[in-house]
Amino acid sequence: MKTCKTCSIEKETTDFYTNRAKCKSCYSNLVLNYRSANIEKHREYNARYRREQLATNEEYKFKDKARKKLWWATVNGTIEKLPCEVCGSKAEAHHHEGYDKPLNVKWLCKTHHMEAHYV
Repeated sequence: MKTCKTCSIEKETTDFYTNRAKCKSCYSNLVLNYRSANIEKHREYNARYRREQLATNEEYKFKDKARKKLWWATVNGTIEKLPCEVCGSKAEAHHHEGYDKPLNVKWLCKTHHMEAHYV
């Protein structure tokens, strides 16, 4: 058991990130508040990062082109967003198994999309 320095609630050690005095919930709130308070800074950073990657990284360009093709296909109605292929809930993301076929994707909810990347 460990006590959070922010909310002062005693929680399991699994509720804390390694070497953090704040619990995951409090740390998440801290990050969200910082991001919303500094949204323009984050937007500028993301735009700069994307420009640099498109200028220098061939793999990034290839993946970006595939994502744009899929986005355009959903906008113009060529492809319809489907429910999550695992649980049937609303799909919030698409998962490319390979970027060489940009319209061949799995429609997944946020939870199952994260699992697809980290399992």
